[in-house]
Amino acid sequence: MSMLSDDQQTTAASNIRRRMSGSQHSDRRSNGDDGTGGHHVETANRKTVLIVVASNRRRGAEVFGEQLTHGLGGRGWEVDFVALQSVDADRVVGATTLSDRESIGRLDLSTVRLLRRRIASTSPSVILANGGATLRYVIAARATLLVRPVLAYASIGEPNYWIRSQKHASLQKFLHRRANVILAVSDMTKTQLVNDLHLDGQRVHVAHTGIAPEYFVDGSDPHPELRLLFLGSLSSEKDPAAALAVVAALRRTHRVSLRIVGDGPLAAELATEVQRSPLADIVTFTGSVGDVTPHLKWADVLILTSRTEGLPGAVLEASAASVPAIAFDVGGTSETMIDGVSGILVEPGDRDAMVAAIDGLARDRGTLSALGEAARRYVEDNFTLDQAIRRYDAILSDAITNGGTR
Repeated sequence: MSMLSDDQQTTAASNIRRRMSGSQHSDRRSNGDDGTGGHHVETANRKTVLIVVASNRRRGAEVFGEQLTHGLGGRGWEVDFVALQSVDADRVVGATTLSDRESIGRLDLSTVRLLRRRIASTSPSVILANGGATLRYVIAARATLLVRPVLAYASIGEPNYWIRSQKHASLQKFLHRRANVILAVSDMTKTQLVNDLHLDGQRVHVAHTGIAPEYFVDGSDPHPELRLLFLGSLSSEKDPAAALAVVAALRRTHRVSLRIVGDGPLAAELATEVQRSPLADIVTFTGSVGDVTPHLKWADVLILTSRTEGLPGAVLEASAASVPAIAFDVGGTSETMIDGVSGILVEPGDRDAMVAAIDGLARDRGTLSALGEAARRYVEDNFTLDQAIRRYDAILSDAITNGGTR
């Protein structure tokens, strides 16, 4: 059963269904070792893609890159999955890493050269740069190649949030215009790219991420307390301090607990703050975890306190487990739910409104349960991983046929 209105159904259908391109593309294979010359052999009917992510750390963009690798591989693509940077972490994705440098924030020329050699040696039909840092590196690596693969860029955030100045905006326009095709993670992302960065709307396509089947788990058994879940990076843009303030207000009238799943630069500061406060007995930090499904099964409500979002994967993951989200209405968050039906949106930064919304659900478990059921159906209808893979397949196939060089 779909929870979408007629207009929403039309929009969702246009976003996730696209006819597969049946045309052929001649893939160029170079015998040169640096891509600047040599004989190129044309091989028809081959779809090859180089997927580039920033690091091998298991984060949203990197995990989706890994899922794309397997999904596109299952649809006839030859996929090379690489990470610009290798990080020292317990949990990593299965990407080939190019560099072990601590930071790739500033353009590192040695990493550019390594990426260039990778492109030249594999001669992909298309390169998919997944995230802002990767776009800069791919453009630099691709610039001196005589034969340039089609460049597709996955824009996964809220573009306007990260613009620091007019000079920075001009740089972003320049970089985005180097891409032959852009896959925007949400309608909001596309709107900002077209209206504010003045990109050609014909080259920008909405391509949502999707939720893998293992996230569709049954919820927890009935229990007296209200279990709140914060799922995401412990960084300033996710504003986990707001989640602590919300649970502090709720505990005055309800039995409540908060589980914080994730890691990041604010982790130590937040843990110290909690230990010194009355929240120590009701707030738990798990750190980064390999499998979030046990925590989804534990939770009653997801709280999303972000200051910016492209398309919040945490909401989709929770919804798949029938856990509704109470979220600040930022970025593309409104696209992950039907407000009042499968989740609740409140004004960005309005902690009191979030407290009031959760308080209402704590007093009415029937409504809470109905929200969770609707949330699961909404994700099943619109945000499965298979739908996302098919969408990427169609867009990238079309880009190979019509991309040209830029």
